[in-house]
Amino acid sequence: MPFINNIDICYRPLYPELTTSSFIAWKRYQPFSLAVEKFIEYTKYFLGMMK
Repeated sequence: MPFINNIDICYRPLYPELTTSSFIAWKRYQPFSLAVEKFIEYTKYFLGMMK
């Protein structure tokens, strides 16, 4: 077992692998702050909805 800062660490992979899904929704045509607009733009880009 590896020792890091004199603390024993034990690694046990979970089986079956745990997965999750997330959803983001917003109202169209609603005025948003610049921060919210940039967040939506970044999220769309990150999820592949924009190029």
